[in-house]
Order: sequence, then structure tokens, then C-alpha cells
Amino acid sequence: MKKYLAEFFAENKYCVILVAVGIVIAILMLTINFWRTLLLCVLAGAGFLIGRLLDRGGVENVKQFFERIFRRK
Repeated sequence: MKKYLAEFFAENKYCVILVAVGIVIAILMLTINFWRTLLLCVLAGAGFLIGRLLDRGGVENVKQFFERIFRRK
């Protein structure tokens, strides 16, 4: 049984993960309201983006990213 589940997960990794994410988001929407769930998702996405930038290039990469976004013309 474990082998079957491991093979299924290996073949359908993103489907399983996205279904789990969808279930979590649905539960959040039903329990804490749509707008709070949306805010939570936006903040989690921002945290992921900043964390990924830090992982890939350190603090300098984060500075460059925000300088590109908020560059004065």
C-alpha cells in the first residue's frame, strides 16, 4: 500500500499538493471570511517571494528587486 501511494504521489505530485492547498483555502474561507483569507494568501505570497529572493541572492537581491519596482522615472 505504501509503495502504491508513493508511486501515485510521484506521478501526480502537483495535483496532490494543489488539491490539499485548495482544501485548506476552502476551510479558511468558511471559517475566517473571504477577505481575511485573501489577505492571508497575499501576505503568505509576499513572504514566499521575499524568502525566495533571499535564498537566491541574499539581501542585495531583495534590494535590487524593490529598487526595480519603485524606481523613479
